[in-house]
Amino acid sequence: MILPLINPAQAQDSSEVPDRGTELIPVECMDPASGAPLETTNSECFNALLKVDGVRKALKDPNMVPGIASGLVTIKDLKFNAKAADKVGRDSLGGTRPEIHNHRNDYLLDPSALEELKNARGFDIKQYTMTGQGPSKVQPVPPPPPGPFPEPPLGWVPSPDNPNYLDIPSFREELHDTLKSSVNGYAMKMRRNGQTVGILQWNWSRNPNVGDSPAEGWNTDRRMHVASISKLMSAIGLIHLLDEEGISPDTAIIDYLPDYWDPGANVENITFEDLMNHASGFVTGGSASDWATMKSTVESPVAASAIGDVDAMVYENMNFGLIRILISTIGGYISPAANLGSDLMNDNMWDASTAEFYNDYMQQHVFNPVGAFPTLSKNATTARAYTFNANGSGWNTGDFTNRAGGMGWHMTITEILDVVRALRAGQILDNFSTAKLLNESWGLNSPVFGASTDAGRTFYKAGLWTDNLNFPSIARTEQCFVFMMPDDMELVVFVNSEIGSTGQNLTSIVRTAYNNNIVIVP
Repeated sequence: MILPLINPAQAQDSSEVPDRGTELIPVECMDPASGAPLETTNSECFNALLKVDGVRKALKDPNMVPGIASGLVTIKDLKFNAKAADKVGRDSLGGTRPEIHNHRNDYLLDPSALEELKNARGFDIKQYTMTGQGPSKVQPVPPPPPGPFPEPPLGWVPSPDNPNYLDIPSFREELHDTLKSSVNGYAMKMRRNGQTVGILQWNWSRNPNVGDSPAEGWNTDRRMHVASISKLMSAIGLIHLLDEEGISPDTAIIDYLPDYWDPGANVENITFEDLMNHASGFVTGGSASDWATMKSTVESPVAASAIGDVDAMVYENMNFGLIRILISTIGGYISPAANLGSDLMNDNMWDASTAEFYNDYMQQHVFNPVGAFPTLSKNATTARAYTFNANGSGWNTGDFTNRAGGMGWHMTITEILDVVRALRAGQILDNFSTAKLLNESWGLNSPVFGASTDAGRTFYKAGLWTDNLNFPSIARTEQCFVFMMPDDMELVVFVNSEIGSTGQNLTSIVRTAYNNNIVIVP
């Protein structure tokens, strides 16, 4: 018998997190020579199985795993993945919980709540002189705009003009007044027709006041883990691929899952749009989207009544974690029939390979064409997560390569804006598919057909990742928000802390400021 690859409840994907210990997790596998069970480490077992006749040949079979046969993923990569799985982090932080706020049920702040938040003081700002950047700066005048996007394809019909409009300077001022006193730091950029019309930059993305080095002030080209905004990116990538292959979103996913999985009852009825609507019926009880969790959940029964019922949706990272597998099989990187004869070999190979295949497709067809180059890992200048009052060092949330899909991308504000502008301009998907994605809220938090305002409909997505489930006053958090507005405007906000001691909802704050500053034309 082969035990699961790793314990999903404990799995951590990065040794970069300094305050988490590690321990070796033994696995049981069969000795290739004697057939007797062995208790050993995952990587030792994996390396032994690599010596079994035919395994390496199967790995390089272009009919089974074209992505390995072509050299996109190597056997060395698979060995690295197996070795990484030997060590499992002990979670000393109380657990991560993406999306503690139910962003579909966001609310508008009343005047008294807005005033209270504006008057909050998280900490006293300390001024530092830093070459070329201002850690405590509001920039009301935008820099020179980027080059214009290409014209949309023929047949594009814009929405009817609405005479009401956003007072951009007043909106920007209200947003800054609301955030500045209650966060570690933040940045915001907004554009109209791809041209920058407003920027705010405030305080630290990497805070030297608590000893984090290198010190980095916020600007709109700082990278941060964008958490569940990754879901929007994955939905765009999936719809692009389905369109390319002529597959309808209401098609069942089962034929594109690994054949060596044993799906539970009713899984055969789950469709691509069920995943994107969080109406699959899958329930993990948490935020996990690692391989072992996804496999065991798919192999469990699903309530037939829950499938397709958007009113009973369960928000699950796993729904979008599965998209990395589906992009890999539909995209021709790996055959659903690829099977190396043992669960441990299959788990290692499929896990490591599909992470790279998903990354490759997203870079080629979503990100790189618009000049975006996000990563699934951090580097020395990526923003860190802090408490709202910057009490203590920042949290390096690590590498999410093997949990990607529903979270995991590290992006800049500019990169997200480039993607959503190209999306709305009909440059990534055709106009019909773009409208379908927005109106059906695939990968979004906005309601079906968008949120109505006096200026027109808006569409949005929020992301949040934190190290404390129950106590936002001491939680280290990174969160972000992308807002698609009428008049061909988009904005993105990054905040690398909770908002105030009670953890105010970023979606609500931005939507409130937007609604408060719409000018009604008689």
